Amino acid sequence: MPDRSWIESDHPLYVFDDEGRFVQRGLDERESVVISDRLPRYSRHDQSSDRRWLLYNADAVTLFDLRTGASRALTVPEERPIAGVDNYGWRSFSPDSRWLSVGFDLYELPTNRWTAIDQPPAELLAGLDRFVTAYWSADGNSLFIKGFDDANDPVFLEYSPIPNGRWRSVESPDDQGQLPTLVREGVEIELARDAHPESHSLYPERRTSDGRRTAKVDDEFRLVVTSAGGPSFTAATGRYDECEGVTIGIHGWVEDRYLLYSIGNVPYVSDAQTGKQALLFDEETKFPLFFW
Repeated sequence: MPDRSWIESDHPLYVFDDEGRFVQRGLDERESVVISDRLPRYSRHDQSSDRRWLLYNADAVTLFDLRTGASRALTVPEERPIAGVDNYGWRSFSPDSRWLSVGFDLYELPTNRWTAIDQPPAELLAGLDRFVTAYWSADGNSLFIKGFDDANDPVFLEYSPIPNGRWRSVESPDDQGQLPTLVREGVEIELARDAHPESHSLYPERRTSDGRRTAKVDDEFRLVVTSAGGPSFTAATGRYDECEGVTIGIHGWVEDRYLLYSIGNVPYVSDAQTGKQALLFDEETKFPLFFW
């Protein structure tokens, strides 16, 4: 078991492990609390853009507040199927973290209220075979749903403005990247990018919130930590792999002192004050999703 006794912080780390559990543990892992042990093995997890809210499935669709540690089970309205159109279900946070779209319903997080979205009119559904996912515009004023028609060609519909809008079709000249290219009346629409858990977000450089410390992966794949008015040190060294690319990356800082980073798929914690470091998890823990 890695020695993390030198960590002087019990800052909460929230972990989805490979045993189907959602666990809160201290950064030092001296104490841990199982929040839920009823998650499906391949349960989906979504995070709001402001990184405050987590959405996951246990016995119910559950919203978890990372700021307060409180859980909120959502009573999702009964699904309203469209005849002849398969709905694979979608849920997505708006970029301002105010709304959560779940199928044809909107949940407003500040008020804990649901608003039903009118289903698309019949003329927009003609030839449609299935819905698969949803996107938000970067300004949060529009919700887009992606489907496929009987010829397996993509179809995009826009609902705007939120929350009481109307449906119309939009064009998509390119649907090959991570986000599709959508065009409305000849103008390209900027789409919001989903937030990713800290465990799946890797950066070449991260600065502490007070600006006094910086972690950066240099041209020789060394992870160098520098402090204002203090010495720098190399926390770790990665490499470049033709298949994997750069094998070292930074997740972020905890309490402006502890640096979390990964080499390959293995996360580590380093103390910028003392230079000590250790595995963030026990060796038997494989590919955990974690947040803080």
